[in-house]
Amino acid sequence: KEEILIAVVDQMCAGIEEMMAEICENPNLTGKEKLRQMFWASINRPGQEKIFRTAPNFMDNSRLFILMIQDVMQEIAPKFIQPVIEAGVQDGSIQTKYPQQFAEVSMLLTNIWLNPLIFQDNAENLTNKFYFLKHMFQSLGVDMLEDEMLDKLLEFCTAYQKNQ
Repeated sequence: KEEILIAVVDQMCAGIEEMMAEICENPNLTGKEKLRQMFWASINRPGQEKIFRTAPNFMDNSRLFILMIQDVMQEIAPKFIQPVIEAGVQDGSIQTKYPQQFAEVSMLLTNIWLNPLIFQDNAENLTNKFYFLKHMFQSLGVDMLEDEMLDKLLEFCTAYQKNQ
């Protein structure tokens, strides 16, 4: 059973590290631009809708939930998001005194709170969450969420709800 759970998480995260590394290494982008591209690419990658159509309910499977959190917090946030935020601080496109904490909180909020696999929100609530996060990030000087991202999240929400 553990192997099946690991395979599900691996499928959900397939290609993320390579994609993140490619964006991180682009010398033509500011830190803020890299961050925006990373968030967009993470929800706009091939196969995402299939995952949302077939994935189990994370709230019914605590081990799967923990595996996903571990991957996000131990791999993605420190290896990709935090260095991009630090680069953004250096190039002036991001203003924060807490790059590590910003990386962690942004990952938790976008990968858990906004995730239709965890909270089965209706379209209105998901939209309100998205705009709240967008406003919060803008207030922190990091305008990284775009309305097109919400459109994708709503597609995933619909696909997941049809699966239930």
